[in-house]
Amino acid sequence: MTGSAEVPRIALPAPARGLGLSSTFPRIARQLRRWSYKLTSALGIRRGLKIRGKAGAGGAYFKEITAESLQRALSKKGRGWKDYRVTFPDGTKLPIRCSPQRVFDDLMGPLGYDAGQALLAPLLEIIRPGARLLLVRAGTGAAGAWLGSAVGTSGGVVALEDDEQSVTFATRRYPRANVAFEHGSVESLTGETDGAFDGAAVVRPLPQLEAQPTLAEVWRVIAPGGWALIACGRGGGEGDAVAAILRALPGIDATGVRSDTATGPDIVFATKLGAPAPRGK
Repeated sequence: MTGSAEVPRIALPAPARGLGLSSTFPRIARQLRRWSYKLTSALGIRRGLKIRGKAGAGGAYFKEITAESLQRALSKKGRGWKDYRVTFPDGTKLPIRCSPQRVFDDLMGPLGYDAGQALLAPLLEIIRPGARLLLVRAGTGAAGAWLGSAVGTSGGVVALEDDEQSVTFATRRYPRANVAFEHGSVESLTGETDGAFDGAAVVRPLPQLEAQPTLAEVWRVIAPGGWALIACGRGGGEGDAVAAILRALPGIDATGVRSDTATGPDIVFATKLGAPAPRGK
């Protein structure tokens, strides 16, 4: 890969227009769901959701702790979070709390939240089987499992997350031999050698004061010819600020740094000068 390579944009479907049947039925279905939740809430009925295991992930059963719908709880009129009790295939249970800051893909994906896969999807064009990848601020595990599938059994992923509940859930929900979900932040990289990873991604925006030291340490452990993908906050110039930090780092291929503000959060992508070392043999 060269420094001038572009990260492909993700095409989003155009919003539906008009008042035809295609737009009427979804509105009716949403209204019926609202009425259903109001009724179950009034009766104190709590719902459960069974998620089947797929693509190497274990299944899980999510039981509501409260009857209020997740969509309502996360709305402006709601409390901002909702609790569940998760039962895993081995019979162990784990209480979890969904919030905009702690995204569980099984539950929150249909509501428009994203645990990282859409952000990382363009990387499929450059990820090589056998690669060793780093994920920082990895969340509840969906993104790490996705990358683990992309690198194959000969590759590996280290997923760092400083929220202990998220790491516990990720380990039980997405058990993969080639993915290590670890409780910690960038300080956990102290023991890693320079150039230990072929690529790295920061899935959630970094606090402003942590951006420079975090990115410098992540950059240190990326091998020559490797890449970094950084998610930034929506608007506010965060993408430009992150791009400026990366351009000041040693070995940066400045032509490969960009900030994409067209849609959604800014995404900054950079490549490191040098030829990539062969892996996976």
